[in-house]
Amino acid sequence: MKKKTIMAVLIGMTVIMTQQRIIVLAATTSGDRQSSTVSATVPDKHTITIDKDAHVTITYEDSKDEGEGDAFPIERFSTPTFTIETEDGWEIDKILLDGVDITSQLSNKKLTLPSVYQNQTLKISTKIKPAYTVVIPQDTNVQFNKLIENFGKISMEKVWLEDGKCIEVSMSSAGNLTNQKDSSKLIPYQILEEGKDTPFTSAKYTAQGEETSLLIDIKQDDWNKAASGSYSDTVTFTISYADSE
Repeated sequence: MKKKTIMAVLIGMTVIMTQQRIIVLAATTSGDRQSSTVSATVPDKHTITIDKDAHVTITYEDSKDEGEGDAFPIERFSTPTFTIETEDGWEIDKILLDGVDITSQLSNKKLTLPSVYQNQTLKISTKIKPAYTVVIPQDTNVQFNKLIENFGKISMEKVWLEDGKCIEVSMSSAGNLTNQKDSSKLIPYQILEEGKDTPFTSAKYTAQGEETSLLIDIKQDDWNKAASGSYSDTVTFTISYADSE
């Protein structure tokens, strides 16, 4: 037997009537209201997380970070100032605030951040600060008729270099001792690296304690031909910070 359906719309509900049963579908009564609450909490402090290498010390107010990284609670909308210092022989390479380079804002070891309104990460990296002392030979007087005279050493002291860098020392001279009263009178000479027969021109150094011993070489025949008088020449050493390759 087929079912017959009769629908009637009443106020606030729908009734479906069949020969077997009546089904009432719920409906909202006109004028009924419900509500939801939207809330939010704004923190009064935010965290500045420090990510630094071992050559950096960072200080905020009276707190000192001694580890590889730390987190400082910062008052919301404050502009905190940090003191950033490096070990001897190191300097700041980059300072990133949430990935943005703010290195140029570091002044006299002080870094002031803009108004803080969220958690942030301050990443600080360092690099070797190139520093070195190069010692070159002192003024030397060559004794008459001496064929080999010790000229001294080029030596490295207190060397701090970046990876892939070196100290290059080059040497130049006229190669002749010139008579101080008559510049046409000369005594030829060479400056040799000890243990080598060719004139020294340049060398590269990468570490403290490295050195090159130099010798002044004058041939006997040139002494024999030399006119009397005082002779001299200037030896120039040029020191450069260069690539080691």
